[in-house]
Amino acid sequence: MTTALEFLKSAKGRIVSSGDLTIHQIAECRVHGRFFVDEETGLGWADVPWDLTTMKDRKRETEYFKAEKPSQKLWSKGPAPI
Repeated sequence: MTTALEFLKSAKGRIVSSGDLTIHQIAECRVHGRFFVDEETGLGWADVPWDLTTMKDRKRETEYFKAEKPSQKLWSKGPAPI
């Protein structure tokens, strides 16, 4: 059994909570030995590739691009006075 520290040191991607993954993503991580469950807390963590997108990532991106940025507010008022 590996420890949490050993799991973190061996990670090749990003660490994601099992709560953010689908059961299929968790199963694939388990097959490849990239899944860790903490015995004390029961929390699961997966070492996933950087390009894997979770539902939480998609929601965060959607909210980010919907929000009006401060830089957009400056430019929407027209040119700055001289």
